[in-house]
Amino acid sequence: MIKILFFHGLEGNENGLKVQKLRSVESFDVYCPRMPYTKNIWHSFTIVVQALRFFEPDIVVASSYGTILTILMIQMGIWKGRTILLATAMHVFAPFRLYKLPNPNLVLFIHGNRDTICP
Repeated sequence: MIKILFFHGLEGNENGLKVQKLRSVESFDVYCPRMPYTKNIWHSFTIVVQALRFFEPDIVVASSYGTILTILMIQMGIWKGRTILLATAMHVFAPFRLYKLPNPNLVLFIHGNRDTICP
């Protein structure tokens, strides 16, 4: 069983479409913490760090807003494992942070070329 910790986007939630798709794979154990106050990044950050320590994932998958939190955890040394970032919002808010990943070989970026929310 592969343990996947998923961090949703700004308007997403713990039962969103991406989470449901991941949960539909029998070999995945997926946990997605609810971040109810996404307007407060440090509240969300506390939630994802607690989830990381509680769930002990094999891989972190994050979407949009969740990618900002994940990149911060990587840069602070809190998370050092395999990571998939979908439609990273960091490019919109602080693109310089994308070039400061300590081990970029463990991070896969997936981004659509027609994304209008996070171009």
